[in-house]
Amino acid sequence: MPTHLILLAAGEGTRMQSETPKVLHEIAHAPLFQHALASAADLEGRRVIVVGHGGTAVAEAARAVDPEILVTKQTEQLGTAHAVAQAAD
Repeated sequence: MPTHLILLAAGEGTRMQSETPKVLHEIAHAPLFQHALASAADLEGRRVIVVGHGGTAVAEAARAVDPEILVTKQTEQLGTAHAVAQAAD
Protein backbone atom coordinates (compact mmCIF):
# COMPACT_ATOMS: atom_id res chain seq x y z
CA MET A 1 0.00 0.00 0.00
CA PRO A 2 1.48 3.40 -0.94
CA THR A 3 2.24 6.07 1.62
CA HIS A 4 1.03 9.53 0.64
CA LEU A 5 2.53 12.86 1.70
CA ILE A 6 0.39 15.81 2.75
CA LEU A 7 2.53 18.90 3.12
CA LEU A 8 0.81 21.59 5.17
CA ALA A 9 1.90 24.93 3.75
CA ALA A 10 -1.06 27.25 4.35
CA GLY A 11 0.16 29.15 7.42
CA GLU A 12 0.94 32.83 7.37
CA GLY A 13 4.18 32.52 9.30
CA THR A 14 3.50 35.65 11.34
CA ARG A 15 6.27 34.77 13.80
CA MET A 16 8.70 34.98 10.88
CA GLN A 17 7.92 38.72 10.72
CA SER A 18 7.86 38.60 6.93
CA GLU A 19 5.30 38.87 4.15
CA THR A 20 6.93 35.86 2.51
CA PRO A 21 5.01 32.63 3.15
CA LYS A 22 6.82 30.61 5.83
CA VAL A 23 7.47 27.61 3.58
CA LEU A 24 9.23 29.80 0.99
CA HIS A 25 11.90 31.02 3.43
CA GLU A 26 15.20 29.43 2.48
CA ILE A 27 17.41 27.23 4.60
CA ALA A 28 20.52 25.63 3.08
CA HIS A 29 19.79 27.24 -0.30
CA ALA A 30 16.29 25.76 -0.65
CA PRO A 31 12.82 26.75 0.53
CA LEU A 32 11.59 24.99 3.67
CA PHE A 33 8.98 22.92 1.84
CA GLN A 34 11.61 21.52 -0.52
CA HIS A 35 13.41 19.84 2.38
CA ALA A 36 10.17 18.08 3.36
CA LEU A 37 9.63 16.94 -0.22
CA ALA A 38 13.19 15.65 -0.42
CA SER A 39 12.76 13.61 2.76
CA ALA A 40 9.73 11.93 1.19
CA ALA A 41 11.30 11.35 -2.23
CA ASP A 42 11.22 7.56 -1.89
CA LEU A 43 7.50 7.38 -1.09
CA GLU A 44 5.42 5.75 -3.79
CA GLY A 45 2.17 7.58 -3.05
CA ARG A 46 0.85 10.96 -4.06
CA ARG A 47 2.29 14.24 -2.85
CA VAL A 48 -0.21 16.94 -1.92
CA ILE A 49 0.60 20.45 -0.77
CA VAL A 50 -2.08 22.42 1.07
CA VAL A 51 -1.60 26.14 0.39
CA GLY A 52 -3.15 29.24 1.87
CA HIS A 53 -1.22 32.46 2.51
CA GLY A 54 0.72 33.26 -0.67
CA GLY A 55 -0.81 30.17 -2.22
CA THR A 56 -0.04 31.04 -5.83
CA ALA A 57 3.66 31.57 -5.12
CA VAL A 58 3.85 28.44 -2.98
CA ALA A 59 2.07 26.36 -5.63
CA GLU A 60 4.38 27.62 -8.38
CA ALA A 61 7.48 26.90 -6.30
CA ALA A 62 6.20 23.43 -5.41
CA ARG A 63 5.42 22.57 -9.04
CA ALA A 64 8.88 23.77 -10.07
CA VAL A 65 10.36 21.19 -7.68
CA ASP A 66 7.79 18.44 -8.28
CA PRO A 67 5.65 18.87 -11.43
CA GLU A 68 3.36 16.03 -10.32
CA ILE A 69 2.52 17.49 -6.90
CA LEU A 70 -1.18 18.04 -6.28
CA VAL A 71 -2.11 21.47 -4.94
CA THR A 72 -5.17 22.23 -2.84
CA LYS A 73 -6.15 25.42 -1.07
CA GLN A 74 -7.20 25.98 2.54
CA THR A 75 -9.28 29.15 2.23
CA GLU A 76 -9.97 29.43 5.96
CA GLN A 77 -7.37 28.77 8.64
CA LEU A 78 -9.34 26.39 10.88
CA GLY A 79 -6.51 24.29 12.28
CA THR A 80 -4.33 21.35 11.36
CA ALA A 81 -7.11 18.77 11.05
CA HIS A 82 -8.99 21.09 8.73
CA ALA A 83 -5.86 21.59 6.62
CA VAL A 84 -5.38 17.83 6.30
CA ALA A 85 -9.05 17.43 5.34
CA GLN A 86 -8.45 19.74 2.36
CA ALA A 87 -6.25 17.01 0.85
CA ALA A 88 -9.01 14.38 1.02
CA ASP A 89 -10.14 14.72 -2.59
